Amino acid sequence: MKARWIAIPMVVAASVWGCAAFKQTAALSQVKFSFDRISDVRVAGVTVLGKKSYTDLSVTDVTKLSSAVLAKNVPLGLTVHLKAENPSSNSVTAKMIKMAWSLYLEDNKLLDGNLDSTYAFPPGNDVDVAVPISFNAYEMYQHNAEDMFDLGLSLAGVEGHSKLVRLDFTPTIDTDLGPITYPKPITVKREVGD
Repeated sequence: MKARWIAIPMVVAASVWGCAAFKQTAALSQVKFSFDRISDVRVAGVTVLGKKSYTDLSVTDVTKLSSAVLAKNVPLGLTVHLKAENPSSNSVTAKMIKMAWSLYLEDNKLLDGNLDSTYAFPPGNDVDVAVPISFNAYEMYQHNAEDMFDLGLSLAGVEGHSKLVRLDFTPTIDTDLGPITYPKPITVKREVGD
């Protein structure tokens, strides 16, 4: 008889924890993610900010890019910004503790990575999820310095440099039962440039 009385609270506790985990999972499933923008694009340390073409570069910038291409090491860094909207009708604050992602350019995968930052999505609020990305562009796009810089302009969405950028990502959320990872990736994409 005693064993039965111990088992009942354990079943109730498991049900409560399971219900809490379900609520937190459901809360994140209501958060709408969209591709907001790309910022902080740099090619071999040269910013694309304020530039419209390769001809806008200084002699110093051209030298940096050319040296990077010759060394076959052209670091390209950028930040993808996702907009996360949790509707006010959702009564639970969703909490994402990490996110695995894959970046695509014109449906060609550039690389995979992980975002190990925690984000809370309160009901009725929009949250900027910043995903910093860096890679050696030469390994995937073996061209001259001008083409490499044009790739950076495309990613930054500079007019006249149109590219389709896609991010597939799989969030992991914090629940009372521990971390739970989404069963399938979420896809957001945007045509940058025109």
